[in-house]
Amino acid sequence: MKRTAAIIGILLLCTIAGCTEIKPDSPSNGEYATQNKNSSLEYSLYINKQITVFINQISTRMGVCRNISQGYKADNEVMLAKESVQIMQDALDEVTVTNPSSGSDDNRENTILSMQTALEHMKGYVDAVEHGFKLDGYIKDFENDFNQLTGLANLYYQ
Repeated sequence: MKRTAAIIGILLLCTIAGCTEIKPDSPSNGEYATQNKNSSLEYSLYINKQITVFINQISTRMGVCRNISQGYKADNEVMLAKESVQIMQDALDEVTVTNPSSGSDDNRENTILSMQTALEHMKGYVDAVEHGFKLDGYIKDFENDFNQLTGLANLYYQ
């Protein structure tokens, strides 16, 4: 009985107060999910986690890409590569809406640009695998993306 009364009370309070809808932040609008800047340590840990997501996806697809180029079959590679694209897109969206620490704006922009480039390479790879195109160029793209992102991750250790 007390529980029901409490729930009704909360609902009435929300109705009277005019509860506002919580809208998610939008990466395309450049709105931040956080109101205040993160500390340098928090932002460094966060960005390195997101870069690790990208690096893991790139290194996994790069290994499969090498195997396919050497004649091995990968029956479900299209599905797995599409999943990699989605994972990378989600990580990029999160980085885009996370307010950086003070002084990290330039590094943030470079990180986002590198992530976008890696994501575009992954999308091209999905298309190439789907249509049976040669994959040799993607191995080099993935290596470059891997090196670029690991280099950026090192900036955040300072």
